[in-house]
Amino acid sequence: TAGAGGLIFAQLAVIPALKASPRTLMALGAALILIGNAELVFAPNYAAIVFGFLLNSFGFGLARSGFTGGASLSVDPEDQGRAAGLTTATAGLGFLVAPLTGLWLYQAVGPETPFALNAALAGLATLLAFLHPRIRAVIQVAPVAPTPKDPV
Repeated sequence: TAGAGGLIFAQLAVIPALKASPRTLMALGAALILIGNAELVFAPNYAAIVFGFLLNSFGFGLARSGFTGGASLSVDPEDQGRAAGLTTATAGLGFLVAPLTGLWLYQAVGPETPFALNAALAGLATLLAFLHPRIRAVIQVAPVAPTPKDPV
């Protein structure tokens, strides 16, 4: 419940108030995911676990919005549908692969391992959002396609 609340709050209240670029949303979201997963690795009690999941979900709400918005803005207007389809497909794949991988890591290596791996991946995502030249370039709105002329 805390996770769902964090995600909804990020998308309905924080993102409209921030008016941030996709890059900022990706970087801030990934950094919060990193912190949330680190919290879960070292959580001493139930409240710390809830807080870690809240940070994860809040960060995911920011990062996912930045990722989808950035993908849309990084292509020409006529390719935005393809970009949206690709980002949706990768999200679906993530919802399939992550639980299987996480469960295996939890059982085979240890209970903190999936969260440690998530923290490492979120750290990499944070660095990419700050340093990757293609992501750095996606800060303005894509050019508007010309209006088709009336055939008559």
